[in-house]
Parts: sequence; C-alpha cells; structure tokens
Amino acid sequence: GGIWEPGLSETVRETVDLRRAGLTPETIAVRRGLKLATVYTHLARGIEEGELALGEAVALSAAEIAAIQAAFARLPSDSLQTLKPVRDALDCRYDFGVLRCVRAALAEKDPNRRP
Repeated sequence: GGIWEPGLSETVRETVDLRRAGLTPETIAVRRGLKLATVYTHLARGIEEGELALGEAVALSAAEIAAIQAAFARLPSDSLQTLKPVRDALDCRYDFGVLRCVRAALAEKDPNRRP
C-alpha cells in the first residue's frame, strides 16, 4: 500500500495486460526483468483500480480465497497493511504477493477497508 495516484502507470498497465494475455506472474517477471514481488504489486494495483479481477490475477480456488479472506477478517482494521500475520495464520502457504492481491480485492469491494 501507499499513497497512489488514480489510474495505472504505464508499467503497471503493461503487467496487467500481459497477465490478461495469459502469462503467469513468474513469466511476466522474467520477460520484463522484474522481481516477482513487483509483478504481484502491479497486479494488486490493477485490482485496486478495478482494472483486473482477483481471479484474473491469481490462480486460487474459491476455498483458498475464502480462507485468505477469513484470515484478513480476523485482523484488527488498523493492521490491514500487515501481511505477515495473515501469512503466518495460513502456515506460510501463500506468497506475500498473492496475499497482497487478495487484500486489494477486499479493499476494492469495501473502500472503508482500504489500507
């Protein structure tokens, strides 16, 4: 999170477009010479701006998404910036980037929860 200008930057838009074209986050990182964490940050930004759906950004089942959302729901609202407690609660099964995307989808659905 952070203070963002509205809309997507060119670099974020390029990442979102490549994901929509079917490339995996890992492939996008290699192709663009970016860290995987940066690619997930771009995807989360696309979700926050309503340009990308969570299901387009990450390959998770409905049950996995529900489990991650439940872990976020257990956090105090002033802790939404923190991903580590959620990752720990889920036995480190999910990369921080994936969690960032789910958090972005939650914020997009409920602007009052926006970190």
